[in-house]
Amino acid sequence: MGYDATMDYVTTATTGNATNFGEMTQAKSYPIACTDSTRGVMGSGQISGPAENVIEYITIQTTGNATDFGDLTVSRQAPAAFSDSTRGCWAGGRNSLTNVIDYITIQTTGNATDFGDLLSATHGGTAGASNSTRGVIAGGSNDAVDNNVIEYVTIQTTGNAADFGDLTTARRYLSGLSDYVK
Repeated sequence: MGYDATMDYVTTATTGNATNFGEMTQAKSYPIACTDSTRGVMGSGQISGPAENVIEYITIQTTGNATDFGDLTVSRQAPAAFSDSTRGCWAGGRNSLTNVIDYITIQTTGNATDFGDLLSATHGGTAGASNSTRGVIAGGSNDAVDNNVIEYVTIQTTGNAADFGDLTTARRYLSGLSDYVK
């Protein structure tokens, strides 16, 4: 497992190699990000030991180093992350087992606030995706047993996750995406 502070970017409208964007505040593994139209926010990760709760941000349109944003309510690595145009969320993650969902207002720095809970605690490796209304969390593992659970929250209203359905196969460390344009 490598710890690195480097951030790269690509211009999705053209093909080509990645270019250096800048550096995160610390070298780490497993940082998970969410975004609005101008700001990228990275939270969680691992710095050569236990999971961390650090949140940092960048302005997407300008290259440069990340700046401290605040802290998540619990330390973790490899949670699911998702966002709408104003709010970013992190759900679950590896720090023993956690079912915590946190949220931030992307354009306002500060510590995360408790959003609610997942249906069950995860040991990390969940995937997140979202549209302008709903955040979806899928997969992960519970005590090293992969799961096929898909659950969701309404991003602008706090509360516990609800059942969405099941993945075709139980798995962890997957990725999620959607066609939502912010």
